Amino acid sequence: MSTVQCVGEVTAADDLAARWRTTKEAAPFLGMSERVLRDTMTERARSVGDIIEARFDGIVGRKVGRRWKVWLGEKWLSPEGDGRAKKSGAMMPPAENAGHGGKESPHGRA
Repeated sequence: MSTVQCVGEVTAADDLAARWRTTKEAAPFLGMSERVLRDTMTERARSVGDIIEARFDGIVGRKVGRRWKVWLGEKWLSPEGDGRAKKSGAMMPPAENAGHGGKESPHGRA
């Protein structure tokens, strides 16, 4: 049996999309570690009245006590703009070997 959704009815998926998340919930969704997310929000934090807030890349972070709460913008939640495919700066590409340094390097040896 199928369920018909009425206009204006809130589904469980809508509830998950439109709410404040913990850093633990948001970090994997954004493709970064929880620590990197917290550090990024701390670096971008600004005082807005009585609120400490960080805004970047369609993400809003607010300090609640000692913890951060995260709100993901439309860019991250809409299927058309699937932000997860375009993680701006969230993941670093693997390091490339530049052919110098390390213990195999002859630099400094006689």
